[in-house]
Amino acid sequence: MFGRGHYGTGKTHALRWLKDYIQGTHQEDSVVYDIQTMKRDTVSFSTAFKEDIVEKSNLVSEVLKYKQFLQECTIEYQRENRILDSQDCLKKMLQSVELFNFAKEIMQCESPDEVRKWLVPAKLSDYQAMSILSKLTNLFVLDISLLSGIKRFKHAAHLFIDELDRLATSPAKEARDANELIRLMYDNCPNSFCMILALTATRAEIPILFAEYVLSRVNRQIKMNLLEFEEAKLFVKGILDNARVNQDGDKGYFPFEESAIEKIISDGVAMSPRNIINNMQQILEEIRLCGYSPAKGLVSTEFLETHGIIEDKLM
Repeated sequence: MFGRGHYGTGKTHALRWLKDYIQGTHQEDSVVYDIQTMKRDTVSFSTAFKEDIVEKSNLVSEVLKYKQFLQECTIEYQRENRILDSQDCLKKMLQSVELFNFAKEIMQCESPDEVRKWLVPAKLSDYQAMSILSKLTNLFVLDISLLSGIKRFKHAAHLFIDELDRLATSPAKEARDANELIRLMYDNCPNSFCMILALTATRAEIPILFAEYVLSRVNRQIKMNLLEFEEAKLFVKGILDNARVNQDGDKGYFPFEESAIEKIISDGVAMSPRNIINNMQQILEEIRLCGYSPAKGLVSTEFLETHGIIEDKLM
């Protein structure tokens, strides 16, 4: 899936919100990994895997939880089928030599440090990083058939990759390698896997950034546009309510009159979420410096105009 749009339309914030939503409401049955950018000094999936996934996500703890899950399934499978050799049970449960060999490596990890060293060996290539993440994903969502029913560690896995428009300024070989890794990641994870690529680009620019073999695998594109007037008002209301110290206090446009918010929005240039947030932060600071107190009433359009706040602060 592609998420594309102009600068400031909220692509990065949308990915963060979706990640937080999945982790908040489906933490027990889903995993989500977020790569902020594949390009540091160069385009490198292995560096992104190490810095954004291994170091910043809960992957290490999830691997240890999966080890425990697999041990429990193995004991149950042994008991049900009267098989003494746990390795035979593991091979029969996973039904794949590749996943069986990979799972054996997981079973040897005893601590978070051992998991980290296993995930990120001294010399980790982009292909190895992609292969490790793919196999983990496939193990996490694999159905294990037991007499008591089907068991699965996770019901879904998600990978978000932001700022892929930076491929446009990368050397041709790096861009080709990134395209190939995206294709392999998609092909290697056929079940219960969602990959979202976010970029700042127009429809015409997408074929320049991505090879046809990547584009042919994209099943949906989400275009993020600048906000319409009413959408911007609802966005401001939501941001104000979400940021309140006292969640039991006044809601809505407080401390502004609705007409003041309409004035702020109508005088703004580009109604992107980023611009609106920046403007509102500056305006709130200005009214504070002007000595505003909620006890004096709501901030009106006249207050903003009298103190020159709108003219000075809106972009």
